[in-house]
Amino acid sequence: MDVVVNGRHFEVSDRFRAHVEEKLGRLEKHDHRLIRVEVELAMERNPRLQDKAVRVELTAFSKGPVIRAEAAAEDKMTALDRALDKMAAQMRRAADRKRVHRGKHTPVSVSQALAGSVADDSAPVEPPEETSRQVA
Repeated sequence: MDVVVNGRHFEVSDRFRAHVEEKLGRLEKHDHRLIRVEVELAMERNPRLQDKAVRVELTAFSKGPVIRAEAAAEDKMTALDRALDKMAAQMRRAADRKRVHRGKHTPVSVSQALAGSVADDSAPVEPPEETSRQVA
């Protein structure tokens, strides 16, 4: 997997690049077919937006769909962690959809799930009988 780290409005240190590569290694457990992940850091210069000073955008290219996630925080480590959590959740959902779609795992239907929880000795409840009215 190739990792490309770009910074807008500031230089990205080698220490942060190594940290990004280490963190992105955990994405391979969700999708082992990852080809490239692009990380873009953008610095916000507006002092009123201090709580969202750094924005991290992640774009993962694989043999399946392209997955994007972005997050903003006060520092770049927190923003990276938030974006990674979002991307991991998206990859997990995509893998679950694919697994169900391909038939490798069929989810249990609601009726089957509820049938096991109902006790056998309880009598079934019958709906009340309707009385028919005769019009004279």
